[in-house]
Amino acid sequence: MKKWLYYTKDEKLRVRDEDTRSIFIRIREYRLSEQERKYFNHLKGENTMAKVITAENFEEEVLKAEGAVLVDFWATWCGPCKRQGPIVDELAEEGYNVGKLDVDQNMPIAQQYKVQGVPTLMVFKNGQEVERFVGITPKEKLIAVLEG
Repeated sequence: MKKWLYYTKDEKLRVRDEDTRSIFIRIREYRLSEQERKYFNHLKGENTMAKVITAENFEEEVLKAEGAVLVDFWATWCGPCKRQGPIVDELAEEGYNVGKLDVDQNMPIAQQYKVQGVPTLMVFKNGQEVERFVGITPKEKLIAVLEG
């Protein structure tokens, strides 16, 4: 039987059996590996060094930024985005200028840049889009574009 792990609003890790139909969910002690912890924190939007990009700060953080900026257009419901997220977080931890933009909460920006699928990763230099990747993109490929 499959188990589903998720965080609740009260910050507790919960485990739910696949076939559970009641609103009562068993809570279990579960030790997370470092990778799993990063993954769950990414889902919660915590412990990330990447900037949170919104429609309000997009111009300042991306278009007026000096140097290369990587923007991860993602969605909370997107499976591949959840796999791409830790890679983007690692780039931020290594000192690259990285931001994450939730397309569901910032639809006008996603529409302006014609984002049709997520994850979409865009690299901006001097306010202009210079590169676009759709789907899961390896860290090495992103570093090459950011440094190039």
